Formats: sequence, structure tokens, C-alpha cells
Amino acid sequence: MKSVELSRKIFVVVFALATAACTNSQVKYANDPSDGHLTRLTDGDISVVFRTDNGHSGPSFEGVVLRPSGDGGFIGEKGPLRYSLKYGRSSGNLVIDCSITNTDEENEYIVPLRESLVMGIDCEMISYPQWDEVLFPTLLRCEKDYCWGYFASTKGHALAFVSEDPVASYRLNYEFEGEMEMVWGHRIYTASLDLLHKGPLPERHPQGLDRLASGETKSWRIHMGIVDSADEVPAAIAKWTDIPMIQCDAYTVGLGEKITANVMGHSPEKSAATLKFPSGKTRCLDVGNQGRCVLEGLDEKGLYSLYVSNNGHTSEASLYVRESWEWYLDAVRKYIADRCPPLMGGSCEQYYGYYPAFKAAFIKPDEERDSYLRARFMSHLPLIVDTTTWIPRDNRNPHRVQNWSTITGMLVDLWRATGSEDYLRKATRMGDYVCSHQVEDGSYRNQGIHYTCVIYPAKSIFDLAAAEEEAGMTEEARRHRESAFRACEDLLGRLDNIGTEGELTFEDGMIACSTLQLAYAGLKCDDAAKRLQYAEAAEKMIAKHRCLEQNIIPDCRMHGATERYWEALDIFFAPNQVMNSPHGWTGWKMMAVLYLYQLTGKEDYLHDFLDTMGSCVQLMDLDGKLRWGFLPDPYVAARVCIPGSSPHTMAFQDRIIGEQYMDLISPWCRQADGKVPGGWPSVGSAGDGTVYEIFNVLAEAINILQPPSSPAFQKTPRD
Repeated sequence: MKSVELSRKIFVVVFALATAACTNSQVKYANDPSDGHLTRLTDGDISVVFRTDNGHSGPSFEGVVLRPSGDGGFIGEKGPLRYSLKYGRSSGNLVIDCSITNTDEENEYIVPLRESLVMGIDCEMISYPQWDEVLFPTLLRCEKDYCWGYFASTKGHALAFVSEDPVASYRLNYEFEGEMEMVWGHRIYTASLDLLHKGPLPERHPQGLDRLASGETKSWRIHMGIVDSADEVPAAIAKWTDIPMIQCDAYTVGLGEKITANVMGHSPEKSAATLKFPSGKTRCLDVGNQGRCVLEGLDEKGLYSLYVSNNGHTSEASLYVRESWEWYLDAVRKYIADRCPPLMGGSCEQYYGYYPAFKAAFIKPDEERDSYLRARFMSHLPLIVDTTTWIPRDNRNPHRVQNWSTITGMLVDLWRATGSEDYLRKATRMGDYVCSHQVEDGSYRNQGIHYTCVIYPAKSIFDLAAAEEEAGMTEEARRHRESAFRACEDLLGRLDNIGTEGELTFEDGMIACSTLQLAYAGLKCDDAAKRLQYAEAAEKMIAKHRCLEQNIIPDCRMHGATERYWEALDIFFAPNQVMNSPHGWTGWKMMAVLYLYQLTGKEDYLHDFLDTMGSCVQLMDLDGKLRWGFLPDPYVAARVCIPGSSPHTMAFQDRIIGEQYMDLISPWCRQADGKVPGGWPSVGSAGDGTVYEIFNVLAEAINILQPPSSPAFQKTPRD
């Protein structure tokens, strides 16, 4: 693959997908005649399953028992409130008309917390192949005067929805919803629309939907329809409602680049558009007859907001002008060395910061910081592994294969940065330990867990073999290369019929890590037929993974990011089940599409990589402060870890969290001696180093797309 500039490109074929006309839909539905909840929604050969269990069936009002009203609808009561729900059709799609009335003739009703419509769509992904028959709640988004989103299938189709009326908030009904203890749940049952909510809510949401006046009725009209692809969702919603739906060719760009916004549901005589700059200044824009506007002159770094109004509704898109890619690599190395030196504990998440730091040392040396981090790494390594036998310490989770494949990868990076063969010899020994966990089927396993797709052990062993080959260690290279191929052959045979740590589900990392290693094996493969086999398998896997990606959200903070919802344990946050998008492990999806670009030459994979990296690097703020991740959930009653009353202690504080970045805790949550205790959660044991995977991938992308071929590379910022 030829070297290309690591900058945003506009690929018309990709952007056209977002503007395609929606498929004509003729939805049929079945519902329970006793309480109205749906059991199934079908459109041709596509069927959407609804839950029937108490509390999660729907559509239904939370805590309300509905009954037939006699006019084809359903009604119920709770306290002074009267609820109604009725089904109909519009443009061949399902329409749900629902309302809440305050029947108290004297008193205003103040919402205690929320009044919710449980959607009831079955989202519980339990096992292979059952997860192909349910949907993931990929996108729910409240705008000032409407709400929209979609639930996506591993098969590619999606159930789109839109409320024409403002919805205060939304909620994902997690397996352990509201549980304030650290429980490792990997399931979501369904999702709910919080029609009314007491707040506080993100500023972007409707405000004041927290009460009903005496005798007041609030009504909502919700459209639902099945589309063949998630890319069709914005066009479908625009067609159903004339609401302006914004899709851009990019959401994060560098200085001097432009963005083209496409507006669906656009009437030239009714539309208005405004761009708000990071400084607060505004610019009026012309949407044009074709519903497109070009955003140029983006001369301020930071967050922009694009507002488009049409037919009484206003939509918002968030855009961002970033620093240069190389700036982020420099910034993260400075952060690691100066503010948050990695700790050697029982999980690689705690010392993951060494990965981008060692790659940065190869790309653009900073001798003072690089030598400090090398010395720290080597002096602390014996805390977790016996560096004479290369057997991990018993109290440092020796069964977690990814810990030791990560150490292997870091030692290889040190060899590349320094040229010292001593690092490579150590990497060989550590790699041998990883390969000792390879079982008959080719997978790397321990304690019965399939560890090949927990991070990427096979990729790390491939990288080790390549380094050994370069160094003339022919026999070691052969042995390790064969091991990595055996592991990837197992992945090739299994596809998504695999497993991971913790509760089984159609899990972001499990699928992305398998995909990236399949694609990487293809790149390492000399046989053309086998290379094609790996490519086809990786493309099949990434297509299924799309239901776990924010690929149409018009928000630069999340666009392209993956969706994980059990990683808040990284920062001792409760409840542990809360959406993280992006999270550091979004890096695995970026690796997958980057390798697929190399393997297939399809530029839409490169566009995807750049889009996703654009959202992920925003975890590093422009002032050099690194954040752990972004939480899209709009309202979370949380317990947050904060510094204690004395140094090197921690405490917990109750807070309302919503649609915001969360900070790392490891810069301050550490023992005075820098060592890591065996227990968790405790001071020094935070796992928030996951965020460094973003910058590890960025460094690898720079090496792949802009190889350092001359000394000038070391001195000149490239973007």
C-alpha cells in the first residue's frame, strides 16, 4: 500500500450513503390485546422482536398497567396522571400516539424523577447466534424539539424512530440498571424515552419538561420503521416528518479544511442555518436549493455547533477543528511522563501508557522524556514478572494473556526506538510465555477463557516475529509467526462464535479484536488465496460490528466511536453500566479498519479511520489535559471517585453525570511510592490507562500512512 497523507479526505461514494433515499416500508405489527405492548414488527423478511417480560415490554409507560380503551387504544392511571397509547400508520410505517394528562383540577404535577415510555425492543444479546435476532440500541438522541435514533442489527438493517415532539431525555435499560456496586454486566434489555424528566439534563436537551399544569395534557407522536441499512435512517426520518436531518462529510478537521453539510428534510423557503464558533461568534449560512452548505473559514480550534431549522424543528450538529496529529502524540507523551507515569499492576490497563510513549520515541524522539520512561519501565518490570525466568508474578494475574502480549509489544517498540537487541531478546522470552498458552485449536487460552481476542495477542506475536526476522533471529521468528497464524486460523473458523472475559454478549472488543487480527493476518500472508480468505472474513466481521458504532451521529465528540458500557470500573465509577463512547478500546475498531484499508485498498475504510480518530483525539483537550472517556448517557445518578482529605487517599461523592467527558483518576489516585497494591479497587489500582490505546493507534497509523523515511520526518510536523 502506498504512503498517503494522514489527513481528512472526502470520498463521495461514502458520503452518498448518508444521503440515499430511504427504502419504501410497509410495516406490519402484532401487539398484546390486553395491554397493547408490541410483540413483533415486520417489514418483508425483516422482523423486530419485542420483549414480553414485566417491566421491559413495550411500548408501555413505566409503572403503569394499560388496558383497552374501547376505541382501539389503551389507557391507564397512576396517581393523578392518565396515560393513553394508540397505534396507527403513516407512509406505511408505524405511528404511536401517546399522551399524559394531569387530572388533578387544582394542583400542578411535579415529576418526581421521570415519566418514561419503555420502548420494549429486545436488545439483550446473549449468545451466538441469538444476537443476530435482536437489535442493539445504537443511537438515541434528544434535540430541543424532537427525539430520534435507531436500533441496529448485526445483519445490517435497523429500526428507526423519531418523536415529532420534544422528549426530555432517554435511558438505556441496563442489566444492572442503577446498581451502585461494581458488577460486571454485559447486557442491555431495552431502551426508554423519558418523556418528562426532572433533570438536570444536558443543555442540548429540551429544558423544563418536568411538570404538568392542572388539567394539562402533553402528547407525543412517534414514528417507527424498518430500513435496510443504518445509513438510511436520516433520510427516512426526514421523509416521515420534514425534520431537518444533518449529515456531514466529516465532523473533525484540521485548520484550513472545510466541511460539507447535507440537510435532508429541507425546504429552501423555510430553512435557516447558523454556525457557532468556539469563541461564541456566529455566522449565518445558506443551505441552498440542494440542501447543502459548505463550511469554510474554520479558523478557530475547538468545538463548533451547526444549527439548522426547518418546518418548526431545529437540529444540531457538533463539529471540531483539531490540532495536528503529531501534536497529539507529543501531548500524550508529555502527559504520561510529566503528569501520570504508568504503574505496574495486575492489568495491562494500568501500564498501557508506555505503548504510545515508546512509539512516539521512534517517530519523534524526546530524549529526556524517552530515557526517563525507558528507565522507569525496566526498573518496574520485575514487579510483575520474574525477568530471569520470564514467568509472571503470582499476584499479578498471570492468567491474563493480554498482560503479557502487551509487555511483548512494548519491548518490541523499545527495540525499534533504540536499536538495542537486549529489548528484543526480552520480548522473545515474554512472547514464548504468551505462546505457552496456545491450545490445540490454535487459540490462546487460560482458565478456559478464549484470550486471542482480548486485546490482540496474535498481532503482538506477529510484530515480534517481524522484529526477530529483521534482527536475524530466524528460528525464533519462524516459531512465533507460526503461532500467530495458528491463532488467526482459529479466529477464521469461528468468526463471531467466540468468547471473551466476563459475561458473554456481542461485545465490541471481542469482535473488533478478532477483526483487526484477521485483517493483520491477511497482511502477513504470502498466499493470495488465503489473503483473500482473511480479507473476506474481516469484512464480514466489521459489517456485523457496525451495530456497535456511532457512524451517523452528527456529533464530533462521538462520531465513529464504538459503544461499551461496563468500563466505568476503570475510574471506580458507579453504576458500572454506563455508556462509554469513545473509550480507549475504540482504538481496536480503528486498527481493524486501518488494516482493512491496507488489505483491500477500499478508501471508505480510511475515511472511517480518520472520522473515528477525529472524535477520539478530542479526549486530549487543547490545553493538554487528557480525559478518560466520553459518557453519552444524559442522566446518571452516579458515585464518583474523588481525592480524599489527605494525600494518596480517595473518597466517593454523589453526582449527576450526563453527556460529558470524565477525567482520569490515576494521576492522583496512587500510592506515594508509586507501587500498586494487590487489591481492587484501591489507591493505585485504577485501570484508566485504557485511553492510551487511542494514541498507540495514532502512532501506528503515522508509521503506516506516513513512514519516517528521512531525518526530516523527526523535525517537521506533518498533518
